[in-house]
Amino acid sequence: MILYGVTLIIVQLMPSLHKSVIAMIAGVIFVVTIFIFAPVINENNELNTQQIKRNKTIIRLMLIIYVALLIILFLFNIKYMTSGIVFIGLVCALMCVEKILLTARLR
Repeated sequence: MILYGVTLIIVQLMPSLHKSVIAMIAGVIFVVTIFIFAPVINENNELNTQQIKRNKTIIRLMLIIYVALLIILFLFNIKYMTSGIVFIGLVCALMCVEKILLTARLR
């Protein structure tokens, strides 16, 4: 819920993100990052190899559907696409922070 609230605040404060080339490029970078690094392995919730593969497949399928919806919103000039990109960016940022913290703990 907090993530959605932050997303809405960012979109309201930056209305120029809609149809911004920089936002589109950032969106592609976010999607690729999530596609590569998901799922994040957490020491509190250890997964076996089969669960990791299953989660990776589910996450990738959900991401493909989400991106398809964002493309449809973009083609129909609907400004909700911007909030989708911001949301993906926040998810990507939190995922990267978790990866960094996990790597730091393992050292």
